[in-house]
Amino acid sequence: MIRALTVLTIAAIASAPAFAQQEACSGYTNIELSEALERARGPLEQMNLKRATRSISQTHAKLRCLDEPIEASLFATFARYKATLAFFDQDEALATQWATASLYADPDLAWPEAYPEGHPYRNFIEEDFEDSSENRVQGAFLNIPSKGAVLLSGRLIWEPIALAETELLVQAVDKKGNVLSTAWQNGAVFDDKLLSPEPATDLKAPKWYKGPVPEIPESLLGQKKPLPVKKLITTGSMALVSGTLYALASASRANLDTGMANGDIQTNDELAAKRGAINMMVIGSGATGLAAVGGGISMMVDSPTVGLRFRF
Repeated sequence: MIRALTVLTIAAIASAPAFAQQEACSGYTNIELSEALERARGPLEQMNLKRATRSISQTHAKLRCLDEPIEASLFATFARYKATLAFFDQDEALATQWATASLYADPDLAWPEAYPEGHPYRNFIEEDFEDSSENRVQGAFLNIPSKGAVLLSGRLIWEPIALAETELLVQAVDKKGNVLSTAWQNGAVFDDKLLSPEPATDLKAPKWYKGPVPEIPESLLGQKKPLPVKKLITTGSMALVSGTLYALASASRANLDTGMANGDIQTNDELAAKRGAINMMVIGSGATGLAAVGGGISMMVDSPTVGLRFRF
C-alpha cells in the first residue's frame, strides 16, 4: 500500500510541472513578438542554428498567449523562420508546412538579401505554396463574434476554411479588438466553440482590422438575423394585457367612487373586497407591463442594429 502511494505521489509530482507549463499563460503582445523575431534573425543569418532554434521555440510557446490580434506579417516572419530551420535540418515535410503557413499569412513578405529571386530555398517555399490545398468544415459555419472577427494567422476569414496540414494560429476577437481566444490548429480542425450551425449575420470587417478583407461568399451575402416572431407576439400580448388590466382598474375605481357617493356600498367588507379587486388589477397591470418592457429590452439587446448580441 505504501509503495503504491509512493508511486502515485511521484507520478503526481512529475506531471505537475508539465501541466503547469502547458496551462500557464501571461499576456503577450505584437511588440514582444517583433522583438523576439529580431533577436532570432541574427543567429539565423549567421547560421547559428542551435541558438536560432532555441529562440524560435520560445517564441512558438508564447504565441498562444497573445492578447491582441496578431499582425499577419509578424506571423509570416515567424513561420518563415520555422521553415528555414526545418529546411536546414533536412525535414522537408515540416519545412513545407511552415513555408505554406508563411505565404498564406503574408504572400508579399519581403525576402532578405541572402535569398534573392531564384535562390533554391526561396523556390522551394514558393513552389510548395502553389501546390497547397484548402479544406472546409462541412455542415457548419464560422461562429464570428458580433461585429468582431475570426483571424487565421492574422488574416480575416468568413468561413471555416483553412490550408490543409498546415499549422495556423486562430483568434476570435470582439468588435473592440479584445482577443477572446487564441489557439494553434492544424489545417481546418477548428475548435467547436468557433463553429455554429447557423451562418453569421451582417458580416463586416471591424474597424480595428487593417489587413486585406476577403470577399464575402455568396452563401453568406444578405444574411440577416430573422425577426424574433415569438418574442414579438409574447411581448405584444403582455403589453395588451397590461393595458386592459389598467383600463379595467380605472373603470372599477370610477364605479367604486360613484357607488360610495350614491350609497350603494353598505358595509366595510364590501368596500374592502372591491378595493382588493382593483388593487389586484393594478398589480397585474404592473407585472405584465414590466414583462413587456423586459421582452422589448431583450429584443433590442439581441438586435443586429443595436449590436449587443453576445456570441462568446
